[in-house]
Amino acid sequence: MQIKLYKPTKPQVDFHKLVHEDAPFISALVAGRQTGKTFFMQNDAVLRALNNAKHRMFWVSPIQDQANKVMKDIEGMFSSHQDVWNKIIKRYDRKANEMYFYNGSFIKFRSADSGDNLRGATLDYIYLDEAAYMKLDFINEVLLPMVTRTGGKVCAASTFNGPNWFYDWYKEGQIEENWEQIKSIKKTYLDLNDDKVAKTVLGIKKSMTKAQFDQEFLCRPVSANALFSNVEDAIVDNLDTRCERVYIGMDIGVAQDYTVLTAISDDYRVIDIDRFNYKEEGMDYEEFKERIKAFYLKHDNNLAAAYFEVNNNDLLFDDLTDDGIMYKLIPFITSAQSKPEIIRNLIKLFEDKVIKIPKNTDLIKELYDFKSKRNAITGNLQFSNTDGKHDDMVMSLAICAYCAAEEQDGGVTLFL
Repeated sequence: MQIKLYKPTKPQVDFHKLVHEDAPFISALVAGRQTGKTFFMQNDAVLRALNNAKHRMFWVSPIQDQANKVMKDIEGMFSSHQDVWNKIIKRYDRKANEMYFYNGSFIKFRSADSGDNLRGATLDYIYLDEAAYMKLDFINEVLLPMVTRTGGKVCAASTFNGPNWFYDWYKEGQIEENWEQIKSIKKTYLDLNDDKVAKTVLGIKKSMTKAQFDQEFLCRPVSANALFSNVEDAIVDNLDTRCERVYIGMDIGVAQDYTVLTAISDDYRVIDIDRFNYKEEGMDYEEFKERIKAFYLKHDNNLAAAYFEVNNNDLLFDDLTDDGIMYKLIPFITSAQSKPEIIRNLIKLFEDKVIKIPKNTDLIKELYDFKSKRNAITGNLQFSNTDGKHDDMVMSLAICAYCAAEEQDGGVTLFL
């Protein structure tokens, strides 16, 4: 029996080539809304079941309702061809969320929130829908062992959910030496070259924030509630480091935090960054102090001012400025009042596409992941990255940019 389920769009043709011709162990499909990634996968699952007798498959979504919807959508594809449905489907189990084909193949629809309860299955193929919204440990520890023993494979499709593990998968899948293990592709509605779709998307865009649109339609690795926009537009390879005036922002790390020193030009080009953890690098106090001093002196000839985060670091500040050499070092306190101000200044620099940053992976990930929330007790806005992730580079950049804005406001301070 010959069955043609649908006419694929250009992005869906490219998805098919990756999954079936390139055929890595993991096919990572990064796709925005309107590209038909889920529709491609549900059609691919049916065809895979029909073309491979006794093929064992899982469809996994973040929650069970999403998986159930796909199962219902597959049934709906055959609503006008009930005779065909009856010839290929032996059992359609709505209670167990499973469908069985007459050739012995099956698709079981499961959710990531089932966790360890899914352990133990032996499969030939797994489809992960909206994979970025699942936990990587669940995928690595529960799902992947199901196909590694059988030589099976995985197709993972999603928009980005900030710069989390799925963004890392995408980057790994762009490197040719990894293509046997993982290969990735990214498609947006723009790849459809369809004026009607583009008009519909622009209508939807009016009701979305820029971060939401960037995430859901343009497939940028930004969270829907991220603060910084136009991050990709700000990235410049081989930034010109020549400038008349330099401004420095120092975020001083203690315990497990990193110390980050950032230098920026008067037109907001980030010209230098030093990021280090003095404990991890085995420094003593004198070495730590000299590392900071060396960065300052590197830019001293053109340095207008350097803001030093003095919170709990007043003794270090005194030691650095005691001999009078680092006289352009100015103490800065990051507080519940000052932090929103310096963050808003940085947000505006990105919104206005003024700031330029180097292609620094750590900085870019922190910018995409930086969020705000309002304290339920005080009502103040609090800014930070997702729990457990660093924000040292963002804070250093924010202090640095604020230093440049303040010191240039009404003229440049000259130290004579």
